[in-house]
Amino acid sequence: MLSRIGCALGAGLCLTLPTHAQDGPPVSGGTAIFAVGSDPATINRNISTSTADGLVSCVVYEGLVEVRAGGVIAPLLASEWTVSDDNLVYEFTLRQANWHDGQPFTSADVKYTLEEVSAKFSSTFSITAAVISSIEAPAPDKIVVTLDQPYDPFLMSLNCTQGGAILPKHLFEGTDPATNPVSTQAPVGTGAFRFAEWRRGEYVKFERNPDYWDAGKPYLDGVIAQVLPQSSSRTQALMAGEIDYVASQIMPSSDYRMLADNPNFALIPSPVPSIDVMVVNTTRPGLDDAKVRQALMMATDRDYLLATAYQGAGAAATMPFTNRMPWAADADTDYTKLYPYDPDRAIALLDQAGLMPDADGTRLRVALGYLSDDQDGPLVATAIKSMWSKVGVDVTIAPGERAAMVPKIFVDNDYDLALVSYSSGGDPALGLARMWVSSAAGRCCGNPTGYSNPEVDQLFDQAQQAAGQQARGAIYAKVQHILGRDLPTLTLHERILSSGLTARLKGMEHEYYLPTFREAWLQD
Repeated sequence: MLSRIGCALGAGLCLTLPTHAQDGPPVSGGTAIFAVGSDPATINRNISTSTADGLVSCVVYEGLVEVRAGGVIAPLLASEWTVSDDNLVYEFTLRQANWHDGQPFTSADVKYTLEEVSAKFSSTFSITAAVISSIEAPAPDKIVVTLDQPYDPFLMSLNCTQGGAILPKHLFEGTDPATNPVSTQAPVGTGAFRFAEWRRGEYVKFERNPDYWDAGKPYLDGVIAQVLPQSSSRTQALMAGEIDYVASQIMPSSDYRMLADNPNFALIPSPVPSIDVMVVNTTRPGLDDAKVRQALMMATDRDYLLATAYQGAGAAATMPFTNRMPWAADADTDYTKLYPYDPDRAIALLDQAGLMPDADGTRLRVALGYLSDDQDGPLVATAIKSMWSKVGVDVTIAPGERAAMVPKIFVDNDYDLALVSYSSGGDPALGLARMWVSSAAGRCCGNPTGYSNPEVDQLFDQAQQAAGQQARGAIYAKVQHILGRDLPTLTLHERILSSGLTARLKGMEHEYYLPTFREAWLQD
């Protein structure tokens, strides 16, 4: 089976990549090893959107539903549900399952998690939490959620990726979830695999859950998350047979061709659009002026970044959102027309903003940060430093370890500019709104820019209430018009990503974003 990726936007790398075919019935046994880009800071997806944290968390924890390939919502801890005619009341029937410590999973766990952890700590789920009126647990196997208003992506939000992983109330209640040992040392979930060992900086090991509610699964005896901070080392380890899987979020796109040309490996294109952005601390002098931010956008040659730093994979960004979600895209907010690469116009805007050159020709001095495990970060930052020097902006490149940089950017607001990536989550309300809405500020990984616009907040709220993609898309077009003018974030690049894996690892085709390995198996 063949799949074309990277060509849909008319730019970027065009490869014919072999997707992963299922061969024969699953067999049991063996251990799969997957890469993580850094040592997890926590094994609790509901308090962190860090990729490393998510990759390990969703092996252990489960949501009420799972999102499968194609965006299909399927039952997980909820076996079934009904929705009222007005789309406000959702009644879920829960499966009979146990926590990894043997305690029964009940509706009390769901109510506690969604109200006390997901709503309060997850920047992703916080958008959903804002429309929940009440959560009731009328029976151990029943949960009823009532919304204040219709919310189109509600079901999609009830999965591990979106901060809806259900946690054990008996181990978390009355504690700080961020410091609770269940988050920081030994997670206890309902998933197909249970925690076994964590050797800091090296690996996290999980073993098969013999009491898993889905009889016969998982097929694997265990999975291991191998810490590989250097992006190049992940592909090397995969090709050397040392690991079996590299998730799309951390798979070097520059290595796609290497795998595509080798029948012993495969690539699974990610169905979830993602974007690379430069977040701007709009509270910093100079950067607090929209004209300056517009000038910086015009001083950035995004096509050059695509061809060089991003190795030609994906496409140069043309709007605040992503072109890969056509119903929510706004063709009128076109960065190629609004902000073409034009250093002379950038200089004129800086003049208008009152940033005149000093004796050295420097108008503004800024620090540009990025996460040290980001494969593209060094090249992007170096290119931008060179581009911006032409308009009198002096850039200090400031990489940092993920564990230190994430709170510095998203919680402490202690930065000038930073390169980060955002997943759309399959819906703007789940993955993109958090970049700009006021309510997502101060938590990982929401709005770090200091930008707060009541009109933008209101439009995002209206879009998540509207029924159907056509109505929602019209509202998102208005949002992007404002964001395209104010530019609290500079969207640089459309990611078109694929996971890399050994051809003998099967059953991964249904995984939507963060893999669970619950249906994975190894072919002899």
